Amino acid sequence: MNTGRLEPCVICGRESDGDPVYRRDEESPIGYIAACKLCGEYRYFDFDDMRRAMPTDGSWHYLSCATRQAWESGVRQLVGPETINELISNHRKTSVSENLDRLIQFLGKKLRRPSDTFRVNFDTDFTVIDVEGPPDLRVYLEWLRNDHLVNLSGPHSAFFDVGLLRDGWARLQPTPQKGGIAGTCFIAMWFDPSLGDAYSLGIEPAVRDCGFKAIRIDRKEHNNQITDEIMAEIRNAEFLVADFTGHRAGVYYEAGFARGLGREVIYCCREESFKERHFDTSVINHIVWSNEADLRKKLTDRIRATIISKA
Repeated sequence: MNTGRLEPCVICGRESDGDPVYRRDEESPIGYIAACKLCGEYRYFDFDDMRRAMPTDGSWHYLSCATRQAWESGVRQLVGPETINELISNHRKTSVSENLDRLIQFLGKKLRRPSDTFRVNFDTDFTVIDVEGPPDLRVYLEWLRNDHLVNLSGPHSAFFDVGLLRDGWARLQPTPQKGGIAGTCFIAMWFDPSLGDAYSLGIEPAVRDCGFKAIRIDRKEHNNQITDEIMAEIRNAEFLVADFTGHRAGVYYEAGFARGLGREVIYCCREESFKERHFDTSVINHIVWSNEADLRKKLTDRIRATIISKA
């Protein structure tokens, strides 16, 4: 494939509007970068392998959501036959309440002042949240309007010009609330078996050594919706430890939510995964750890220096 070819997007099949869809990836001699209004910019290695691996059941929408949302956060998602199913699975599980929060966050990045508006095109922007098509995005925007969070204007068939109302700004930029239940620490991390020792030998002992109780949502018994339970526990926590190894979208979201509440957040990441951190958090000081013992010591020192010292 030549640099700058005008090809349909390999994910959604959208035709080029006149700009090159594919170009060489300067970070990889065998890779390419695709640019699509619906899917954002993403990276891949082989066009034919991608085409063969694409699902035929219509779930490609969620792959578009994965690449578009990564691009909106400043990252070109690497997509290949071995990652397509995982990306789709992660984005088709999103709850309605989390989609509403993601849509508010997206609008907040596009609007700087109360008088600003941003044009949301149903056909090309539905992938900024995890839905299957334009009608879903329209419903979410109308819900936000009914809740007095946004103002909508424009032809309803193609787009809305969206502005944030006062309650929308308050939800996006809540007044910091100090507090939480003293002695509690919420743990945000990827619940993959590969990080089991990182928690049991690194994070949890460090939190316990400093006199706090670690709250990990997958180890708590409850009968509620998981996303509601996560939000409640973050509100209750005195501070949060977020490990970004694996760069799960939920960890970024939970850390941002905690910061919005005025909670202290300690950022951690395993050193081989650190270079892949998202643009939005690249300027934040992280604990970069090499093994479980290293993580335990560094996290203990950070808690004592930044949490206990302020008590």
